[in-house]
Amino acid sequence: MPRKIIKVKDIKRNERIRFDMGDLKELAASIEKYGIIHPPVVDQDYNLIAGGRRLAAMDEVLGWEEVEVDVREDVDELTRRELELEENVQRKDLTWQEQVEAQKAIHDLKQEIYGPAVKGHESDGWGIKDTAELSDRSVGSVATDIKLAEAMEEHPELAEEKNKFHALKKLRQMEEEAILEELARRNEGPSSDRVELIHGDAVEELQKRKDATVELVIADPPWGIGIDTSSQLAKNYGVEYEDASTEALSLIEATCNELYRVMADGSHLFLFFGITNYYRTLQILEDAGFEVDPIPVIWDKGSGGAPAKGLAMPSAHETIFHTWKGRRYLNHGKDNVFRDIPRTSHTERVHTAQKPVELIKQMIELASDPGDTVLDPFGGSGTTAIAAALAGRKGIAIEKSDVNFGKMQEYVNTTLLAEGVVE
Repeated sequence: MPRKIIKVKDIKRNERIRFDMGDLKELAASIEKYGIIHPPVVDQDYNLIAGGRRLAAMDEVLGWEEVEVDVREDVDELTRRELELEENVQRKDLTWQEQVEAQKAIHDLKQEIYGPAVKGHESDGWGIKDTAELSDRSVGSVATDIKLAEAMEEHPELAEEKNKFHALKKLRQMEEEAILEELARRNEGPSSDRVELIHGDAVEELQKRKDATVELVIADPPWGIGIDTSSQLAKNYGVEYEDASTEALSLIEATCNELYRVMADGSHLFLFFGITNYYRTLQILEDAGFEVDPIPVIWDKGSGGAPAKGLAMPSAHETIFHTWKGRRYLNHGKDNVFRDIPRTSHTERVHTAQKPVELIKQMIELASDPGDTVLDPFGGSGTTAIAAALAGRKGIAIEKSDVNFGKMQEYVNTTLLAEGVVE
């Protein structure tokens, strides 16, 4: 491989595997002190093959006009990319984004020359296994890199993740959401006269409903306490609603007005709410026409949901307004604290605000009769629909979010199938 001195401006730096050059000053200082130990490599037309950082340091930092290079004769595009990949991957200083894109580039070039391998047939084509052997890596890791590189072309935001692990996790989440959105689009709900899942806005769907057709409502709307939709918790569980106080309370007001109309005379409403909005929520309920017990019902969750050493004490309970329309006595004399019902475990939740089935089932059995219709205008996980079906009532759940509706369908279907309620 002959060496020669050529002008820096004559070296063609076309599309490169490496696009993050990093800090060139330290490298430039080393070159100035010790000289070039490994010269940049170019092909016969002075296309740069390897040594991009060294060349950049000499050109952009040191200002050299001429450099010594190694010249490779008769180098085609495939060989050039292979040499570049080999140099950078073996040195292991590529960013993760560069590494997966380089792996895909080599695989694509090989398939361009040899054609793709045909699964299940003997052929001279090139497949993932061949790329893995060339790179001295496992088939699985190479396939994952290529899949991620392809996904980054369609979803550039994946490249913004801090490492490959987080990018793959994000990709899996995106794939799951796409599946759930497709399920929601098809509107495939459980086949049972005990459950009705509705994909739509709560107020708009309630406006379609006839008067006095619901015997019990259990609602857990946004509380208006400012849940950050960019937080990790919100991202994990698909919090897409607006939780600012003004917007949330406006939604509660519009919903309660419609709920009063669709609820039968002699029916009850349990409304979960944020204690900081106690007075405003109470006023909304009374203005809609409900009679309200001003003393909130308490759900004792058994343990706090925040770190134990925070500035404030972790909250281990939730507050619920018990309201009613007309006169209907409760089925038994239970007090206003629901005890010994722990929160749904983190691993079992499909929604951040998911309530335990047992809690909702106890409310249903307290304030309705078998055969009644139980409505949840903010369906979330579908827990109310499940609890109603298990208690011998009809459960209706309305959910606006595409992603959450898909998750709700799957959760309700799976749970009721396991309980033998649907077939």
